[in-house]
Amino acid sequence: MANVVDYVYDENIISSVTGWNYGTNWPVVYVYYNSVKAYVGETLDAVRRTEQHRSEKQFDEFTNICFITSKTFNKSVIISLNGAMDIPLLIGELTPKSAASQVIDDALRKERPRDITMPSERR
Repeated sequence: MANVVDYVYDENIISSVTGWNYGTNWPVVYVYYNSVKAYVGETLDAVRRTEQHRSEKQFDEFTNICFITSKTFNKSVIISLNGAMDIPLLIGELTPKSAASQVIDDALRKERPRDITMPSERR
């Protein structure tokens, strides 16, 4: 089962990500978003990458950040997810009540429209 967390992107974000089980030494896809724009990336260290983005002005416009991972993810899966822009599909399926779902879906499909079916996770 995938693990999806959605945080408000504010001055407390580093402590929030640090407290998350997958915050360090684990592959994750992350999505920064606001009501009109989304940015998708991947990392093996969500805490370190979030700290880097906090120091970059262009990320100040985002209001939320969503992290997606799984205990079965590896670096290849993360690169594939990020490259294929499957993130809106995952978020929409896993967190249907999340505000991230529609915003990210709209922003990413505008950039790269695709119809991709995700393989089921191995148990």
